[in-house]
Amino acid sequence: MKYVLMLIAILALLILIPILVIMFNIFGARDYFLNAINPIDIIEFDSSVEIRPDVDSHPLLDETQEGYLETIGIDPVTLPAEITPAMQECGLEALGADRVQELLSGSMPTLSDIMNAQHCLE
Repeated sequence: MKYVLMLIAILALLILIPILVIMFNIFGARDYFLNAINPIDIIEFDSSVEIRPDVDSHPLLDETQEGYLETIGIDPVTLPAEITPAMQECGLEALGADRVQELLSGSMPTLSDIMNAQHCLE
């Protein structure tokens, strides 16, 4: 009797596992659990900001950088047009020398960069 119950349990598992795998794929749970969530997909962009890639809104930023800032709700016109030595020192402390050099070379600022160095621009 004990062996019969074990056999029934094993058969039930062999039937149940493929059913669960099929259900897992059908309802899209596979993609949810197996794929990494891109943080950029979570951020809600401010669609009311007009992106003007042909207008130079800020003398220290190129058009691509200005467009990126506008998509996340930052108007480049509101940023300082001149970087003081105190701002430079604060930026170095907030982001590190390597990242500051990347940004000066034209790298796109990340949301993390903006959040970490925002207080330096005030």
